[in-house]
Amino acid sequence: MNNETHIASAVIQVWPEKLQQITQWVAELPDTEIHTGAGDNKFIAVFETGSTAEIQILTDRINQYDGVLSVNLVYHHHETPEALAEEIDYEIHTP
Repeated sequence: MNNETHIASAVIQVWPEKLQQITQWVAELPDTEIHTGAGDNKFIAVFETGSTAEIQILTDRINQYDGVLSVNLVYHHHETPEALAEEIDYEIHTP
């Protein structure tokens, strides 16, 4: 069993008259968060899944929706649960 968390984002471009409808539909997909403001007919979706295959399934599903022009994956990162839970100590160095 894969024990990783995959985080990815995609810019989704749609017909302008379908923006609200498609944004709402994508927001209801599992493991998906929406960020607007990417343009008049674009928005950003962030996915948090258990595998690359699940990201591919989500982006394929979105790409097939009526009114979607493109789905472009722009970021993908994966971590183990242990790495995600690890506290990061930032040390700021000033000149």
